[in-house]
Amino acid sequence: MDVSATWAPLELEPFRRLIADGIADVVMAAHVIDRRLSANGPTSLSHAVVTGLLRDQLGWDGPVITDDLQAKAITTGYGTEAAAVLALEAGNDLLLIANQETYDAGVVGRVVDAISAAVDDGRLQETQVDRAWRRVQHLFDWSA
Repeated sequence: MDVSATWAPLELEPFRRLIADGIADVVMAAHVIDRRLSANGPTSLSHAVVTGLLRDQLGWDGPVITDDLQAKAITTGYGTEAAAVLALEAGNDLLLIANQETYDAGVVGRVVDAISAAVDDGRLQETQVDRAWRRVQHLFDWSA
């Protein structure tokens, strides 16, 4: 969905309040298009939005989960594996793979392989993956 013509900065106010009040546990990055925030694709795969806006400007340091990386617009435009790497590069921590429309038993293995290859070739920093794991682990520590 392209919200470039309709989105307004006021829509960030609930996020500011939830973050400031410490109420949110996880934030989901949606697959919307806003060319003012991210000229090159969906906000969920945008470093400018996930890291720049959500983390740096709004101060969110908790886990960020993607919208479904098997959504048709994502699989058509990027492929699940490439989108997973882009999502981690953007600053997401949890990768949602619903695997519900057409079950794919090998998708998780291919995503893990793509992430490993991106770390091996230097495209994705191992520290980014470690940071994501620590944020996710914090959810388990909190719920115990």
